[in-house]
Amino acid sequence: MMQDYPKSLPPSARVGFSVISNTTAFSPVKTNLADARAKSAKGEPTYSAASGEADVYASACEVLAASGVRLPPPVHAIRDGVGVVDTPRVVIDPSFGPTLAAVRDKLPTPHAVSLAQGSTLVLEGDLTRVRLQALSLDGALVVRG
Repeated sequence: MMQDYPKSLPPSARVGFSVISNTTAFSPVKTNLADARAKSAKGEPTYSAASGEADVYASACEVLAASGVRLPPPVHAIRDGVGVVDTPRVVIDPSFGPTLAAVRDKLPTPHAVSLAQGSTLVLEGDLTRVRLQALSLDGALVVRG
């Protein structure tokens, strides 16, 4: 198994690891609405359409936050009886930045960028030449390249 691999290496081997949040690495959408409501009532992960969608937005917010963008703290919300973690709705096209370093390059002054709770930011299309220098978003903005 993967966690056993480092044990097979000599003591001189250089070994590292990565930690990725569940919203980025594991967010299946496999539970029907009735079962998701029941799981939510028990405080269990729902793995539902509502939680999967919320995790996509949360993952994009994590990238922006790691770049220095000011975001509100996540809040707990109920969507059709299913508990989710609610963040601004952010969708980032890979052309804007496929890596954290590339996103940071597109945000030269991240402290001048902020999103309010309930806001929607969509960055889609070919955005290879786009830079976000200053933005205070309390509403919706779609940037298409």
